[in-house]
Amino acid sequence: AEVEQPHRAAGEGRKAVSSSSSSSSRQWSLSEVELLLSARGADMAAVVAAADLLRAAVCGDDVSYVVNRNINYTNVCTYGCRFCAFSKGKAGDGLRGAPYLLPLAEIRRRTAEAWDRGATEVCLQGGIHPDFTGATYLDILAACREAAPRIHVHAFSPLEVMHGASSLGISLSAFLAQLKAAGLGSLPGTAAEVLHPQVRALLCPDKLTAQQWLDVVAAAHSVG
Repeated sequence: AEVEQPHRAAGEGRKAVSSSSSSSSRQWSLSEVELLLSARGADMAAVVAAADLLRAAVCGDDVSYVVNRNINYTNVCTYGCRFCAFSKGKAGDGLRGAPYLLPLAEIRRRTAEAWDRGATEVCLQGGIHPDFTGATYLDILAACREAAPRIHVHAFSPLEVMHGASSLGISLSAFLAQLKAAGLGSLPGTAAEVLHPQVRALLCPDKLTAQQWLDVVAAAHSVG
């Protein structure tokens, strides 16, 4: 039989939910968040029920979805993350698949094809190609906009944004403003993996740090 794990102060999770559900916009304390994440048994049921009530109040019973096409424009990457089975580079020569770099014409074709088949969004990401600069990402956006002007473009990991800004010698906010003006609609939260400095140092020591990831995301929110 499954043994229920012990949890902190039975009933406290329900108290935290009850005290907070009346004001969903207020900031929760770290201890409250930790308490909810540790909820088990009846406390867990109370958290789920409160979340469902909030969902009903904010969204109702309507369910929406995005028809999306992923376009990975290159698997060539200068980084050597230990867990990655995608990138091709010095650390990935033995992985399956050959290195590739999609030309802009192919990105345009795939975007147009996605739109013609009913997609409302394209998601674009790739490795950090050694020849890429910030101008490359702007060119990719231009290709998407040319192919399907009304499609939503969800693109570029925080690592790609940091790389693009650094290559042009401008701030994150300035580069993100350029991307937005060129047609970027939203930013994926990838390249995060584990936002824990010690673990990250083992998995991807040469990648952007947890703080740098947070800086990119904060800059993106400030740009809008």
